[in-house]
Formats: sequence, C-alpha cells, structure tokens
Amino acid sequence: MNLAVQNAELMRVLDEWLLEGRRISLPVNGSSMRPLIPQTGAAVEMIRPDPCGPATIKRGDILLVRVSEERFALHRVTATDSEGVWINGDAQCFVEGQFPWSAVHGKALGVVIQGRLHSLERGFYARAGLLWLSLFPVRCVLVRGKRFLSGLLPCGRGTGVRTGGPT
Repeated sequence: MNLAVQNAELMRVLDEWLLEGRRISLPVNGSSMRPLIPQTGAAVEMIRPDPCGPATIKRGDILLVRVSEERFALHRVTATDSEGVWINGDAQCFVEGQFPWSAVHGKALGVVIQGRLHSLERGFYARAGLLWLSLFPVRCVLVRGKRFLSGLLPCGRGTGVRTGGPT
C-alpha cells in the first residue's frame, strides 16, 4: 500500500519528532549535495540541535533548513553569526541565506550509503565536506566541467556504460 502525504504535513510530523529529541532518518531526494551524498539511495540521520545557534552549529555541518514556506533544503553551512546561518548545496555555485536560527529544523549527524552509516561529525565525510566547502568557487568549475563532459561522453547519453566509480 502506498500512502501519499503532502510535504507540509510530513515536515510538521518530522519537526515534532525532532523537537521531542528523537533521532530520525530522512531519505535524500535531489542532487544538490552531490558528489559527497548520492542523489538516490542515501539517507541522513538527524537530530534537533539544542540550543540551535553558533554554539552548536559550525561551518561544514549539514542542516535541514526551511528556505521558504513550502521548501526545505538539506545543505552545508558556509557561515554563521548570532542572527542565523548561510547554507550551500555541495553541487551548487551559490550561497543561500541568511536564514534565522528558527529556520533550522535539524542537523545531520551521519549519512547512510548502501546500508552503512558514515559519521558527518568526524572521519572521512567530515573532512571531505570541509575540503569540498573550501574549494568554493573552484568546485563550481569542477561540477560544471563534469556536467559538460558527461554530455559529451557515451556514458552521459544513456548507453548504460559508466566510467570510473560512483560520484
């Protein structure tokens, strides 16, 4: 049985759970956090930071932020101050914000890829995220170059042939 739920209703329930202190797993849907978080088949383990502010949120953290009335984004923190936070998707070439601290609904602690939980607080994914963040805006050239090349190569035109490892 499939159950259709409006985004607003789902986010209301998830937000309640986060406010109760529950740890939730949220499937990733979208490509804005590539290459470090795959577009499909991944999930993030998330909590509600308490208190939510510059004492608990730092550059490189991945947050669930309400960016408009209808839309939430799971993006990386680029900067913070006492008023709020600026965020950026790993595959994006622009920074969004400033969003007030009240717009932050969750903080990702780990990412589940192929059934394995990887910490975002320490280890490879934490270091890789900070490195990728530090490459801004150079990484924009890398992302655009990859998109351009994938359109030229046979693997980018639906032949089913892939080169290299997962991205």
